[in-house]
Amino acid sequence: MKARSLQRAPQHNARIAAAHTGKQHTLGTRYAIAVAHLGQRRSLEVRAAMRRGWKLRREALAQRDQQDPKLRQDSRVAGASRPDDFGTKASSLVMEKVVLEMQQLRREISTFLEQHQQQHGYKPALSETEKTFPHLFRKFTRYVGLQNYVRNVEEQQ
Repeated sequence: MKARSLQRAPQHNARIAAAHTGKQHTLGTRYAIAVAHLGQRRSLEVRAAMRRGWKLRREALAQRDQQDPKLRQDSRVAGASRPDDFGTKASSLVMEKVVLEMQQLRREISTFLEQHQQQHGYKPALSETEKTFPHLFRKFTRYVGLQNYVRNVEEQQ
């Protein structure tokens, strides 16, 4: 059986829009949406529109922060309305994102090193990697930086 698309009356759409006005997705939902959209190619017009939207949002947040310093945005979680909106959930989402990025970096680095060893018979030293494979060296330094971040967070808890 084929699914039919529902035609809604304009009044019904207006009521739905009014009900959603002023509501925001939770941080977890926004993170899931962002992950789902990673790697999508967007046209120049769409990217320009996105930049305009983010610029307007930053300006609105800056203006709000000037009016009421208590609502200042938490620097660790982009897009949080107030630091206590999300509490420990925000911290756990940030840590989860860091750990996922570390896993991806580790996979990419180890794959490259294994391929290099198969082709040349040895794994390159770090000093050699810095000069001949700068992209890999950047990934490695990012990995080490994230590793230090995780250790510092664990020590503070």
